[in-house]
Amino acid sequence: MKKLFVALMATVALTVSAFAADVNKVSYRAIKHFTAEFKAAENVKWEVKEQFTRARFMYDGIPMEIYYSTDGELIGTSRLVQFESLPTRALVSLKERYKGYDFAEVIYFEHAQEGTHFYITAIKDGIKKVLKVDTEGSVSVFTKY
Repeated sequence: MKKLFVALMATVALTVSAFAADVNKVSYRAIKHFTAEFKAAENVKWEVKEQFTRARFMYDGIPMEIYYSTDGELIGTSRLVQFESLPTRALVSLKERYKGYDFAEVIYFEHAQEGTHFYITAIKDGIKKVLKVDTEGSVSVFTKY
């Protein structure tokens, strides 16, 4: 029994040491969820902010991020996707409503409570807009800067 406990603790220690130095500030609940969901994650880097905790990592060769509340509750996961992966209705709407804009990046965000959305950075004449697109293809301005 003692050997099993030592082996378990060694495994936990190795797993935790693979994360960035900020891991000491990450809630146990977040680490537990992350290690259960993303067993094959590589290059995990934790970042603790005032209002959330983020882990950046590689999963099956895909760069991803996962967000947790400060108490370790899952907020959502995100990854970059191709513009062409947007719903057809959104593609048509974006091309009509945002003619002349360059689309810099598309982020797929799967929110734990609010569902899936895409966030697109649109740029024209030095003005950037972040557009929010739902899975049905509806487009709205999320923020402008």
